[in-house]
Amino acid sequence: MAHILLVANWDWVLFHFRLPLARGLCQAGHRVTLVAPAGDYTDRLKSLGYTVADWPLERRSTNPAGELRAVVRLHALYVRLRPDVVHHFTIKPNLYGSLACWWMGAQRPRVINTFSGLGFLFWSSWRARVLRRLLLPLLRGALGQHCQWTVFQNRADRERFITDRLVWPDRARLILGSGVDTTAFFPASKPRRQRPVVLTAVRLLWDKGLADLVQAARILRRQRIDVEFWVAGGPDTGNPANIPDSVLYAWRASGLIRLLGHQEDIAGLLRQADIGLLASHHEGFSRFLLEAAATGLPLIATDIPGCRMLVRPGRNGTLVAPRAPAAIAAAVADLLANPSQMARYGRESRGIAEAEYSEERIVAQYLDLYQDVCRDEAASFCTI
Repeated sequence: MAHILLVANWDWVLFHFRLPLARGLCQAGHRVTLVAPAGDYTDRLKSLGYTVADWPLERRSTNPAGELRAVVRLHALYVRLRPDVVHHFTIKPNLYGSLACWWMGAQRPRVINTFSGLGFLFWSSWRARVLRRLLLPLLRGALGQHCQWTVFQNRADRERFITDRLVWPDRARLILGSGVDTTAFFPASKPRRQRPVVLTAVRLLWDKGLADLVQAARILRRQRIDVEFWVAGGPDTGNPANIPDSVLYAWRASGLIRLLGHQEDIAGLLRQADIGLLASHHEGFSRFLLEAAATGLPLIATDIPGCRMLVRPGRNGTLVAPRAPAAIAAAVADLLANPSQMARYGRESRGIAEAEYSEERIVAQYLDLYQDVCRDEAASFCTI
């Protein structure tokens, strides 16, 4: 039995995305500790029977002194808990956790880093480019240890890291998402609403393409196409791309979209929708699109790596260029004008989710990786 830490920059991530993996590891006989900054979901994780360790971290901070303290605190936590395997999720835990493990010397645990997306550091903005130039050597040193394994959720991210010599090719695995519970997300058995609903469920961030969504809704209103756009999700004040309240207020006042706020029952909400739409500019692997597919919805998404994995043009949906509101509006109008195509796309979506992305299938792939990690002798003499 191994002692395994699952480490994230937000307890929300562990609660919504990593519980199936935690359950699978426990069922396989391992001891699991969850590590994240204490937040709204910490007590809920504890109520499920998990041990949760607090890691103080400011997700939005770029202050060098504060970030160094976060690494030191994580190192102290690892020394105290003495895990056999540490599994990091998202960019800061991947970088800081890898450094914290390296500083443990001969007592270092085996390390798995999972990138669900490349995040702000790999955006095209000038701030991201400057930060990337400064941090790339550190990333290469921290992530490039041959005793570490890296999991990517789409092929493009994996190839970029290999090309940039950030990871070893033989330690770079492709596991497509975190899986979906096809018993919780299933197609609606009752007729859809009389007025069709296009649903998006995302954090309220600029890079999720919400401004494009609002503009697409405006285009369809001008064309007198009767459709509702629903957006489920709350703000993420720890993210540089968080949309200000003033902008959200203006969107709400326009009546172009309905901002539903955070929703616990996404499965029930999806069964009220007719189309699943994601206008994101950057995406590692879209959990929302996967859940929409499992619910049997036709999909519309931007033509980026994290959406191409799920949306198969001509089979279950339509891909459009990022930042192209007119293309989004045209795709919605085309689907609404073809009910039989919508039904066919929905059946295909459900089939793809069941065959390729079920929770059991994805967790099994992670458990296979853990077996390889725990068997590998390289971890005992790893050097940076």
